[in-house]
Amino acid sequence: MSTKNRKSIKIRLILTTVVIVIAAAVWMGPSLLTGTDAKGVVPQFKTQEITKGTFEQTVSSTGSLTAVGTVEVSTQVSGTVSEVLVDYNDKVSEDQILAILDQASFKATVAVSKAAVEKWEAELTQAQAEFNRYLPLFEAGHLSEQESLAYRTTLETTKASLRQAKAELESREIDLQHTVVRSPIDGTVIERSVDAGQTVAASLSSPTLFIIAENLSSMEIEVDVDENDIGMIQAGQAVRFTVPAFVDEEFAGTVQIIHLNPEVISNVVNYTVVVKVDDTRDLLLPGMTATVDFIITRIEDVLLVPTAAFSVAPQRSGEGRSGRPDDADGQKVLLVVTSSGEVQPARATVLADNGYTTAIEKRDGLEAGTLVATGVATVKTTKVTKDEGGIASNLMPKPPRGEGPPR
Repeated sequence: MSTKNRKSIKIRLILTTVVIVIAAAVWMGPSLLTGTDAKGVVPQFKTQEITKGTFEQTVSSTGSLTAVGTVEVSTQVSGTVSEVLVDYNDKVSEDQILAILDQASFKATVAVSKAAVEKWEAELTQAQAEFNRYLPLFEAGHLSEQESLAYRTTLETTKASLRQAKAELESREIDLQHTVVRSPIDGTVIERSVDAGQTVAASLSSPTLFIIAENLSSMEIEVDVDENDIGMIQAGQAVRFTVPAFVDEEFAGTVQIIHLNPEVISNVVNYTVVVKVDDTRDLLLPGMTATVDFIITRIEDVLLVPTAAFSVAPQRSGEGRSGRPDDADGQKVLLVVTSSGEVQPARATVLADNGYTTAIEKRDGLEAGTLVATGVATVKTTKVTKDEGGIASNLMPKPPRGEGPPR
């Protein structure tokens, strides 16, 4: 065979091989180039069921429990405490004696004041008698006006001195009464700051001896809420909170008042919100830290969808710059995964969204138990090797006869 004929046959073989490779590439697609099974390159969705329940949107913060109607019991006189009659957690009633100061010096001053009153009473008796004795003489003209005025002045001065002595006696008796410290209200002693033998000085400021809480079944929580969330808080709003001591217990409260005076904490503007707790169930104590949830929105018996389901919606006309379909009348698009594995877009009417869960209205195709796509799972692929008879392996050149892989 001539050299020209051999070249022609070789060219035809090369062209035939190229045609076969192109046809295989069209038929197998990416599997020829990547060595994967075309049936394995299928996007898998993460799914989650639509549920039915109660939707809540809340604002969370922390605060401290304080007793309502606390009264600081002080003393108005200085002295040494001789007796303390109550202790922590004792129940007390109004006017009950809590402590007694040493009364010896106070009783002595009362005795001195009484003696002064008796003295001026005697002086008044004498002055009145002299005035009465010389009054007829003055009326008969045997006594001058100046002489009569002296007796009248002595009588009036003595009366004034007697009144002053009586006032001083009353003041000393009040001081003696203040040596007995009494409860101003019915309540519970939550703090005792004095012991027997201790000296208290009330000259500059009244020392606090006891703190009495009027009613521990009703408390308050002072919560700091930052300026980003304060606009959603209002008086009368329902509140739910827990305390570390009883993690399985939930307590209820109501927003009572919002203090208008702001406080800057770590460069963040905060406002103090007072929450009233009407029923402590005899479990809560003053000073406990409360984790508070202000209930902004609450919808019962509604369909609940993970908010992530609306982030995998297909591209549609009318999309904004974000690539998401434009919402119309509160509607958003999500993907419903049928029992046969088909994925179908559906529109849902959104009622509320807290960033994690979205409340929607019930409609055809959207009900409790419906699967919705919440994300895309990792793509599964299947390797097709040469030994498994892949097209690419069949087209690979074979080693010359008598040669094999190195041993």
